[in-house]
Amino acid sequence: ICLISLNPIFLTPDTLAATLNIKESATKRKQKTPVQRYINICLDCHWHGIMDSPRFGSKKDWAPRIEKGMETLYNHAIHGFNSMPARGTCTECTDDDIKALVDYMVKKAHR
Repeated sequence: ICLISLNPIFLTPDTLAATLNIKESATKRKQKTPVQRYINICLDCHWHGIMDSPRFGSKKDWAPRIEKGMETLYNHAIHGFNSMPARGTCTECTDDDIKALVDYMVKKAHR
């Protein structure tokens, strides 16, 4: 399934879960770690660099973004920026969840 082809306006976490045959509720998904959330939410775009997203672990891709500061990265991830949808389409994620995801991806870009 190509997630990009799904209309994000109608895409809820439970609709996506049903589409992908994921048998856990939105409540259970809220309890995930940043690593688990990255795999479930961010990996599709950030692993492959889809729509010019910074690739996971790529110092080159992340450096110009990191230079803008963490608050800018948080703001872009929470509210959306260019092709990045608000919250990466994670409607159940809190601001703190999104910040933890950003922190995780930035940390991996520094290794």
